[in-house]
Amino acid sequence: MSDGAGNYTFSSLPSGGNYTVTPTKAARTPGSANINTVDVIAVQKQFLTGTFLSGCELTAADVNGDSLVTTQDVIAVQRFFNGLTTATANTGKYQFTPVNRSYAGIVRNQASQNYDTIVFGDVAAGFVELADGPSQTAPDEGTSAREVAATVAAVALPEVAATRASKAAQGTPLIWAEPPDHFILSDAHDRADDSPIRDRSTESANGTPSG
Repeated sequence: MSDGAGNYTFSSLPSGGNYTVTPTKAARTPGSANINTVDVIAVQKQFLTGTFLSGCELTAADVNGDSLVTTQDVIAVQRFFNGLTTATANTGKYQFTPVNRSYAGIVRNQASQNYDTIVFGDVAAGFVELADGPSQTAPDEGTSAREVAATVAAVALPEVAATRASKAAQGTPLIWAEPPDHFILSDAHDRADDSPIRDRSTESANGTPSG
């Protein structure tokens, strides 16, 4: 399990083994903060105009995953905002890109292991995940996080360091960077050495929109 800064550790893993790291994060509860009528209206505008959203915002608007933004998506986001638990499609769920990363015969640091994240239904400011850190329970403060690079996870044996990178990019497509609740590790082969995998990430946020 990662902490609020995205730090996570895999200990007592054989050096030279084959591994797959899969980030996961629990879906948000229907009715929770920052997926609201502003998001509903934004999804509706995309349905009516076909051009209102782009990039990651457009991906997050397609909550039922049919590659279109329709009234079904509008209704699903609205139902989530109203606290209903059915017919909300994927609203409130996190999607990581890539889904996972595989490492074969790992014996050294693996740099630039980015995981970009969106929250389905969260398409307008203020966002679920803000540039200055997670806001799982915080009220909407009107803070806009336009684009934030996800955790840069370095995985290695026996010691690993990881960093989170971010860059300012006003007006660019939305990417939320939020440390996953879990990194699921799949071990493909046993090895004789008993060295740990460690991973640390840091977060950069200077109060400006990040991309």
